[in-house]
Amino acid sequence: MNLTNLSIHLVLSVVLFVGAYQFYFWCQRNALVEPREFNSFVDEMIPFRPEWVWIYSFLYTRRFST
Repeated sequence: MNLTNLSIHLVLSVVLFVGAYQFYFWCQRNALVEPREFNSFVDEMIPFRPEWVWIYSFLYTRRFST
């Protein structure tokens, strides 16, 4: 791979990475619909414990990553 091809690959990689991140964050800022929230009486009965967030996060990623 010569220097010209390497520089083209580098420029395209930077443009694609920056463009993908910008599009991703634009979609987060400009939602098409209002977010919905599911509330139930069971949720209200369980107290929020910040130290358990890491366990829930680990279980969630293990469950949906496969």
